Amino acid sequence: MKQEKKPQTERKLKINWGWIIIGAAVGLGVMVTVKDYLVWKQAETARFGQGWGDLDKPAAALSQAYINRTAGVRMRLPEDWVVEDKLKTETPQVKEKEFLEAAKAGPFMTIFLSKSGENLTDLTDSRVSELTMAGAEMKEREYIRTENADLTILEWTENLPGGKALIKQEVWEKRGEKIVKIAMTAEESQWLDIKNTVGEIYRNLQFTN
Repeated sequence: MKQEKKPQTERKLKINWGWIIIGAAVGLGVMVTVKDYLVWKQAETARFGQGWGDLDKPAAALSQAYINRTAGVRMRLPEDWVVEDKLKTETPQVKEKEFLEAAKAGPFMTIFLSKSGENLTDLTDSRVSELTMAGAEMKEREYIRTENADLTILEWTENLPGGKALIKQEVWEKRGEKIVKIAMTAEESQWLDIKNTVGEIYRNLQFTN
């Protein structure tokens, strides 16, 4: 028995659908490739040509416990961050609004100690005004509540010659008249690698007095 031939128009229709599917797949692949390239290019530019790198590097393990009794600060830091105490006395002679360097906590953070009768809001407002007048590119003020403190975080960018920049932060806390300020400085190209670690350090800060 002879098989009935399908009409020519139906056969052509199937061939056309096949090419449409293939063309759509190729087009989608091109779009994804272009999008990936644009994202990579943006990341490369942000890291000053250092490549993709760790754009969202997870926080390092905070396995090192550190206590600065002079400043009354308890911190958890990465194991390889070297801590250098500056003030050794329990009751340093701190003058009004004079910040003394209490310790260096690893390669990025420095703890300062001062005193003032002003409230924390006024102190940080004055600091923001000072930085803005100096040309700093300020970001929105942030607040973090820890186990026993309400931290105020200031962040700004300091542009350097040659197109590079520094990311700077100051964490402020006031206990009575005592002011504890933790200053963080990192090159912009390093910031993506440490920002999650720095955030975890802030969230684990405790104050002993």
